Amino acid sequence: MNAAQAGWLAAIRAGAPGVALEATPFPAAAGAVQALCESATDALRTDPDAAARLVDAARSLAAAVGDPWSRALATRSEAMLLWASNRYPAALERYEAALADFELCGDELECARTRSNALQTLIYLSRYD
Repeated sequence: MNAAQAGWLAAIRAGAPGVALEATPFPAAAGAVQALCESATDALRTDPDAAARLVDAARSLAAAVGDPWSRALATRSEAMLLWASNRYPAALERYEAALADFELCGDELECARTRSNALQTLIYLSRYD
């Protein structure tokens, strides 16, 4: 990651006003969505507010990009945020939506990651089937 990319992510994480999502310094918007999601995961336990801002940015950018893989990444990050907030039914719903998009893309690795992440949610919901 270069300095411009790191600065863009830091500004979004901090909630700096006027950060243009469309002016991403990443070569492809899908790469920006991925970077936002990874940053949200990193911030999840230490700064939930920053994680929420990063997830919101990822969702907005994924919607603008319009491809199911970007949407799935953003949706899974949202599910992780909901899980960390003890909102298990909503988290499960978002995990299932992310899984559907990853399956649509044929991305078996991301499907497996999403299923693995969803396991804790299922346990908290006492869903063992």
